[in-house]
Amino acid sequence: MTGPPAIKLLFDHLPKCAGTSVYRLLQQAVGAGRVSPFLQAVAAGSAVRLFSRYDVIAGHFAGQILVASPWPTRTFTIVRDPVSRLRSLYRYSREIGRGPAADLMRQMSFAEFVESEHPFLVAPLDNFLTAHFAEALGLVTDPDDLLPMAKEAVTRYDLVGIFSDLDETAQRLCRLLGEPAAALPKLNAGDSGVAQSVDSATIRTIESRNRLDLELYDFIVERFKGGGRSDSGSGRTFRDVAPTQTLEFGDRRVTIDELSVDGAAIAPPAAKQVVSGDLLEIGFVLASQIHETELCLLVALRNVFGDLVYATNTSHAGRSFRVEPGTRRQVRIRLPVNLGYGGYYLSLAVHRRGELVHRRYFHRIENALRFDVVEVSREVFLGQTNLRAVIDVS
Repeated sequence: MTGPPAIKLLFDHLPKCAGTSVYRLLQQAVGAGRVSPFLQAVAAGSAVRLFSRYDVIAGHFAGQILVASPWPTRTFTIVRDPVSRLRSLYRYSREIGRGPAADLMRQMSFAEFVESEHPFLVAPLDNFLTAHFAEALGLVTDPDDLLPMAKEAVTRYDLVGIFSDLDETAQRLCRLLGEPAAALPKLNAGDSGVAQSVDSATIRTIESRNRLDLELYDFIVERFKGGGRSDSGSGRTFRDVAPTQTLEFGDRRVTIDELSVDGAAIAPPAAKQVVSGDLLEIGFVLASQIHETELCLLVALRNVFGDLVYATNTSHAGRSFRVEPGTRRQVRIRLPVNLGYGGYYLSLAVHRRGELVHRRYFHRIENALRFDVVEVSREVFLGQTNLRAVIDVS
């Protein structure tokens, strides 16, 4: 390549979809020094800002991916059919994967894995592809919008390739880059054809958990084979939600009421100034109209760009709560503000265990509280999060 490309490329790598081979092809096409390090679980907005010196920005991205950019940016990804993707994920996790999800899979047969309802495993098992593309477009406020939003997002990507035709995908990627055609390196290809080894009962289980993904995958294949000209088919429009916009949604059968911060009642969108190192105490009441034995809580924190800074869920800690019609349960959340200067937004949600992956909420308040870190008084540091590094000098 003789000069920098007129555009930048964002490679949105979905797990177990030939990412290693594509990454190598990108390095060969534009030069290894012009391709970013492979990023893990970074918001696309952060990646575009922080790695702007690269012509290609690659990684596993979460949340909204189709974001505004100060320069022309094209977006590319590859998808794989659900059965083959899950079989590959299972094999990879058992052999070399790390973390609690991989540890769980090592204790399971493949059939046990695809039937699992464990909180660490539900996200990759239940319509992963649809959820990813829907949230690439924006915040999902209605679970019925998941598939239409996902299809709309697909039409906005510059290229969505398919794992079953990697050679053609590679050729189209080269054309997108303005480069001569090149063959895709065959790396990490040991699981090709694994879907044929899965028994029919297990395949039926996967299909029952991925009905949206199967429809979306067929839609993507049809677009790919037709040159990307198929209509999105939704006929719907989705409003853009600003990263800092307060929004409430859910079926409201259980609601978050009487919100308070440090003992003072607030009404979203409230604002507060804090000092880094302070302890915020958020309180609210869960008011229920229903009987529910597996109620879970979500707490999320984003910066002013909409990038996720921190999130936790009682479901991931194996904790859930019981409510009855007419009950009101008090909740207290203690949040150490180990954060750098700047503005942050706190969101809260209440949902049934296992339903978060389907974007079904009883009540969610997006950006319920803004707080601004205006001083760092205890441990001086720069950046977003105080990691409390221990430095010994002898």
